[in-house]
Amino acid sequence: MKKTFLSICLLATVTIGVFSSCKKDKDDPNQEIEITTANMIGSYKLTAETDKLGTLPERNTLAEDYDACELDDLYQFEAANVVKYVDAGTKCEEDHSGTVTWKLEGKKLTIDDRNFDVVKLTKSQIIFTFTRETVFEGKTYTGVQTSTFTRQ
Repeated sequence: MKKTFLSICLLATVTIGVFSSCKKDKDDPNQEIEITTANMIGSYKLTAETDKLGTLPERNTLAEDYDACELDDLYQFEAANVVKYVDAGTKCEEDHSGTVTWKLEGKKLTIDDRNFDVVKLTKSQIIFTFTRETVFEGKTYTGVQTSTFTRQ
């Protein structure tokens, strides 16, 4: 009887140990990862974009400035420092597919001679900003465009 009870306790302990140690770690796609060239490589879709100029209200430029056929296009960051723009899904009348160069130095991202700041990089998204100066009626305003690209 003692042997049977001991065997059941041992079996229960081993079973609990196995099931608790085999629990899969779930990757959090929103967890920030190191901003490196290798981590940025992949295919992305523009999923959010806003623009803030001076004291003016923030604009949702994705909704206001893009045609519906552009919202499903892909941006493919490749290891050879090339970004391929692919007119995917619904085709636009004018195909804007093409390639440009890119490089990353720290958190500074340069795409075809335009400079961006990488604000956040996760397993599922890249968020970067583009800051510019705009002169209107003799006054200079600072504008910040924030773009969110979601990995496909």
